[in-house]
Amino acid sequence: PLDATDFRILVDYQTPEWLDSAVFYQIFPDRFANGDPANDPRPEEYDYRGQRPRTYPWGTPPEGDQFFPLVFYGGDLRGIESRLDYLADLGVNALYLNPVFQAHSNHKYDVADYDHVDAHFGGDAALASLRQALSMRGMRYILDIVPNHCGYWHPWFQRALADPTAVEAEFFTFRRHPDDYATWLGVWTLPKLNYLSPELRRRIYEGPEGVFRRWLRPPFAADGWRVDVANMLGRQGSTQIGLDISRGIRRAVKETRPDAYLMGEHFFDATGQLQGDQWDGVMNYGGLTHPLWYWLAGYDQGAHGFPDSLAGARWPTEAMVGMWLSRLAAVPWAIARQQYNLLDSHDTVRIRTLLGENDALIRRAYLNARTKLTAARNAANVVWSQAVGYDHFLNVNLDPVSKECRAATEAGPMSTDEWHAWSLRTGFPMRAPRHTGCDSDMVAVPANAVRGVREVTDAELEAALNDLEQGRRRDGSSVRSAA
Repeated sequence: PLDATDFRILVDYQTPEWLDSAVFYQIFPDRFANGDPANDPRPEEYDYRGQRPRTYPWGTPPEGDQFFPLVFYGGDLRGIESRLDYLADLGVNALYLNPVFQAHSNHKYDVADYDHVDAHFGGDAALASLRQALSMRGMRYILDIVPNHCGYWHPWFQRALADPTAVEAEFFTFRRHPDDYATWLGVWTLPKLNYLSPELRRRIYEGPEGVFRRWLRPPFAADGWRVDVANMLGRQGSTQIGLDISRGIRRAVKETRPDAYLMGEHFFDATGQLQGDQWDGVMNYGGLTHPLWYWLAGYDQGAHGFPDSLAGARWPTEAMVGMWLSRLAAVPWAIARQQYNLLDSHDTVRIRTLLGENDALIRRAYLNARTKLTAARNAANVVWSQAVGYDHFLNVNLDPVSKECRAATEAGPMSTDEWHAWSLRTGFPMRAPRHTGCDSDMVAVPANAVRGVREVTDAELEAALNDLEQGRRRDGSSVRSAA
């Protein structure tokens, strides 16, 4: 083995202890619950290059020519607050909110103001109110931030466009001012931030009022951050200062709130950033999700800019377990227990869709993930996307209202008996939902909350994996064709 897998002890590393019992529920705010129709986006409010926002009644599909980032359903923070008792009844005690800061789109990853909550979500006061309501129930929440890029209409970028000598001009990389500038993956609405700028670093995290610090303090008092495209920060051509930036962000966060959870989005090998000096955890696609997918449904890897994906046969069990263990072995144990392990997310196909709605394989996916986490002696979380028994995520980029989700909305919520029957069929352990609506949300279940979890021996793990392999062969025929 390489030196990277040597056992190591972290000195002066403080673990966010509350993660040990955290059950996360991920919410895409616009698609969860409309608590205040008065703040719904209206067409007369702004123009997005000839397109205007429109809010649709819950469950109603948009017209085919409606620009998808401007398809809204009116979900807001008051809607979330009004359903906290429902979430608590499910066993949830922590929320992961997709971006809430001011932006033009429904997804809010095109941030236009890091210093204010979007008015269509209720503004700053609504987030402060949500914080109070969560605290009354002993619940926590983390925010989603986009420090790699901002939106085209952010005042920083508008000043840079208007004046190449402006302070903010150094926040961006202009190859030819004003029309040719660096972006995230070529998307013109998402200009990439240049962290060679000391002033940018001060505003984002170094200064006492830096964005990463401010929202961790009262009255908002977020319990942590999910960092969008964390592996891309500070990386641009010959500029490769990503490690310096992520370490600086960690210092700022931990100085402000030592028990904050700092979690990065990372689709690849994140082990180099999980050594105690950068992220507490990552969305563990490379260390759990993708190997499991490839084992269940076959290898399938796409790349930005390429229309086709590289596809192959299903991985053998040895390949899946080997990938899991190789990623686990390279991470200090205290860090390994904090990964955000997930079966799917808002950025991926739902596991149920991937597996052709095959309940037997879905159960295999859950049991296999549980086996891996128990073998890892209580690694942090598994995300289960079928929180309310619906089949597909309302994908903001592709299908704003899927036919399956509309049908589920019209049919109403599952009854308790239906939920328990579905739970037994799939292996999902949480309590039944109580409300209707087409939720764009995921649930993350800590390993120590899953039925009868305990440490397992190597022999038990081998036996469990053998059983899973036999079950896959029995249940998994024609997954791709079914999907």
